[in-house]
Amino acid sequence: MWVYGLPFQNGVVFHDRDFNTLRFSLRKIDFGYAIKGEIPVSFKRVEVFKVKADSAQVFGKMCVVGPDFVVGFLKYNGGTIEIEKQKDYLVGYLSCCEKDFEERSCSEASFVILQGYKREFLLKEYLRLVARENEIVLTPSSSFTVLTTGFRDLDQRIFEAKNCGCQVLLLRELEGSLEDFVRKCRNNDLLAGIEVEFEPAFLEKLRKHGFQFFEVFFEENDRNHVEKARRVLKDLVLVAKGVSPLTTIALTDGLVLKNSKMSLQDLVKNSLLQKITPLYVEVDDFTEEWLKVCGALGYGVIFNKRADRVDYAKVSCVGKVYAQQCEIIYLDKNNVHKKFLVSKDSLRTEDELAPRLVKHTKLRQDGRFFHFYDER
Repeated sequence: MWVYGLPFQNGVVFHDRDFNTLRFSLRKIDFGYAIKGEIPVSFKRVEVFKVKADSAQVFGKMCVVGPDFVVGFLKYNGGTIEIEKQKDYLVGYLSCCEKDFEERSCSEASFVILQGYKREFLLKEYLRLVARENEIVLTPSSSFTVLTTGFRDLDQRIFEAKNCGCQVLLLRELEGSLEDFVRKCRNNDLLAGIEVEFEPAFLEKLRKHGFQFFEVFFEENDRNHVEKARRVLKDLVLVAKGVSPLTTIALTDGLVLKNSKMSLQDLVKNSLLQKITPLYVEVDDFTEEWLKVCGALGYGVIFNKRADRVDYAKVSCVGKVYAQQCEIIYLDKNNVHKKFLVSKDSLRTEDELAPRLVKHTKLRQDGRFFHFYDER
């Protein structure tokens, strides 16, 4: 394994290049090592880590998962990150652009090497470390169900959205009256949404039109661009597309995953990313089983054609994500404990694995509320 282009070893390494110094420090943590580097902008593109590609896969554009190891980025404060396949290796890079570093001359990037345990456990530990490093509070997902539309069939799509319980109507064309679109959405208790490419001045214009939900495509996996979009949109809903979860972390209200060939098991595996950011999937056609899994795992759903109601679970957990059959255990809206057994393209349900749970709330002497469940 290589770190910043050097053989991986304990300690602190100073690597000189063109009269500049790349510094990185290494510390021991549970299950592996955490490495933090200070990279001069003049380096432009730096190889951060390189691992053998044997039986390894890139997960979430931010880490490499092998049978008994996980190597992945934790945090970075400038530039872009990417993981490339090069012959027999998977290589993580940090690229710096001087125009994005007007106030500082260095970028900082940290990553971890976790090893010696099963990959599912290490992947969950990695995501926990990402959340801690970026000071993310893990809260239940608050994703929306969304229906796309144009101007021509707007009235029909408003009817469909309300009938299926969608909260957002997402406009995918600009040849019409934006004011009329926003007004009709508000009159029907729908959030006015729009799909656009990243352009700060145009986002500002759309914000002033009264749009409340923005699906923004970012051409580059650059956190600086996401930061600019967040500053423009203030507290409006920002859902990113085209970037990694680590690029959007703590800046957006969600991330759209590519789903062109996403199986039921892929849905389960990718749902682990909701430990650090809410997730959305776009669908043209879907099955009842596919929609059940989305509801159990808390995915936001963007319907491109027909829509349907999504029944969301109150809480859920997943297991055996790398086995032939994944598990989802969840509490449905009626407080019934259920279990899904998920293979690549099929779903089996086991109901009433536990008695019905009833929520109770008590007021403590210090004024705080204590919530607990008991069995009925």
